[in-house]
Amino acid sequence: LVVRAVANSDSAANDILFRRLGGAAPVRAFLTRNGIAGVRVDRQERDLQTEAAGIAWRPEFVEPALLQAAIAAVPPDRADAAFAASLTDGRDTATPLGMASLLHALATGALLSPESTAFLLAAMERTATFSDRLRAGAPPGWTVA
Repeated sequence: LVVRAVANSDSAANDILFRRLGGAAPVRAFLTRNGIAGVRVDRQERDLQTEAAGIAWRPEFVEPALLQAAIAAVPPDRADAAFAASLTDGRDTATPLGMASLLHALATGALLSPESTAFLLAAMERTATFSDRLRAGAPPGWTVA
């Protein structure tokens, strides 16, 4: 699940992990215990994505065709308003310093056990999405995770 969530940007795997961890409150408590400020975790990916599209999550949306049909049925003005609102919504956001602090703590082994750190960093290195972004600008021989 971790590899699928991280390396493949699999939203369903992310949501399963989120629920297994107990939701947002335990994740926020973990960040706080580890001195990570400026990173907000509030919702499952399914809720974040559907709200940004102007609809509310429904269980039948596990079927991709039904989700796409529901999104397509949202009137353009409502879809535009929902997307604009998502851009200013403070939930599920991170400041640059907060994210840098989180990644530094992870990379230096201050956040997880050595085994979990190695596993997560390896999963991050396998990220297949957005190869035209950070990875595209990195010099040859650099590792992007």
